[in-house]
This record gives sequence, structure tokens and C-alpha cells, in this order.
Amino acid sequence: MLIKTTLAAIFILFSHSVNAREQVIIRHNAYVVTGSTLQEIDRSIRKGGFHVSENGSFAAKTDYAINWQPIMENTDSGCLLKDVYITIEIEYSLPALAGYNKLSDLDKESWSKYYKALKAHEERHGYYAIEAARQFKWQAGEVFSAQNCDNIRRSLRKMAGRIFARYNEMNIAFDRRSNHGHKDGAYLLASISK
Repeated sequence: MLIKTTLAAIFILFSHSVNAREQVIIRHNAYVVTGSTLQEIDRSIRKGGFHVSENGSFAAKTDYAINWQPIMENTDSGCLLKDVYITIEIEYSLPALAGYNKLSDLDKESWSKYYKALKAHEERHGYYAIEAARQFKWQAGEVFSAQNCDNIRRSLRKMAGRIFARYNEMNIAFDRRSNHGHKDGAYLLASISK
């Protein structure tokens, strides 16, 4: 079962002489996991999680898309970039534990720590997406006129590709450094209660 909720946050920011506006849309999805011990919950996560490769699966994931639209005006002297609309859509997918109240106190504590670390890890991925869009917005303000509008579009596309690729590499490096959140506590501890 997949549970969806949507939270939309709208930010209007300005950059140089270009009015670059950004909208951030955040969606939260949950897939249900079950179990009365951490071992059972872990098996449920592995069964319902996100299979990335033959090397295993992940308990959570963050998907994002950055869309942008330049608003330009042809003038006698060429083309003027008037505005850039940026939309950042972030979708977090995390496990939702059914039967939390059936866990021992120790397992409840372990689950809570795990979930908090897992959520923080995924939100860091979302942060990189927002920062990539903001970096693009800021740099787009430097491209405010050209001989024609196609030149502005080309410049912006090239700039977006470069910036978004750099932030994607930062996301990959973050996963490598944190071992996909494990070094920051995003793992279930073995239950010592019987």
C-alpha cells in the first residue's frame, strides 16, 4: 500500500536584474512495513523497499525534477531575459511502520532513531536539488541580454546542465561518504529483547 501526502511551499526569490522565481513542491510517499521485531521489520523493508541493483535495495529514496522556463523579450537591440520561473519537485518515499505500538520499548527507540536518521538522509538529497536550482537561478541573472533569444536559451541550457551535473555528483558523493545513511544512523539495530 502506498500512502501519498503533498506539501507545497512557494518561495519567490530575486536574482540580479532578472526576477527569478522559484516554486518548491514537496511530496511524501510511504510504503507500509510490518513486523513485531526489528528483524521482521528489516525483512519487510527489504521486501517492500526500492531495488536498485543486484547488490540490494534501499529503504527510502528521493526523486526530484528541476524545471525552468525563461521569459524573454525581443527588443531593438536584441533579446532581454526578463524572468526565469523555476519549479523544483521533490518526492520522498519512506517506510511507514504498521504496528509500532506492538514493539518493545527498546525496538520502538531503535525504530525512531532509524527513521529519524533515514528521513534526515533523504532530506539532504532534497536539499541538494534545491541548492542546484538556486545556484542556477543566481547564475541565470548574469545572462540578461544577448543578440537573440536562442543565444540566451543555449546559454541557460548549458549553464543548467553544468550546475545540475555538479549537484548530482554531490548527491552521489554524499551517499558514498555516508554509506547511504548508515554512517549517520540510518540502520536498524539488532533487538536484544526477546
